[in-house]
Amino acid sequence: MNNNIQFDEQEYARPGVVQKGPSGITGLVIKLKLAKDEAGAQKVLLIIIAVCVLIMIAIWWFPNSHRPPLPPVGGV
Repeated sequence: MNNNIQFDEQEYARPGVVQKGPSGITGLVIKLKLAKDEAGAQKVLLIIIAVCVLIMIAIWWFPNSHRPPLPPVGGV
C-alpha cells in the first residue's frame, strides 16, 4: 500500500492583530498629547493617581470642616 497521501488545499493564514503603538489608558494619554511616549504616559498616570489619592484622603480626613459644631448633649 502507498501511504504517501497529499492534499491540495490552500493554507490560509490567520490575520494577526497588529498594534500600532501603546493601547489602553497609556495610548489615550499619548493621544491627548499629555506625554510623548509610553514611559512618559505612565509617569503622567502615576501623578494622576497620586493626586486622586490625596484628594480622597483630604475628603475622608476633613469631611466636616465646613459644618458648624453640634450643640452639646443635655440642652444647656
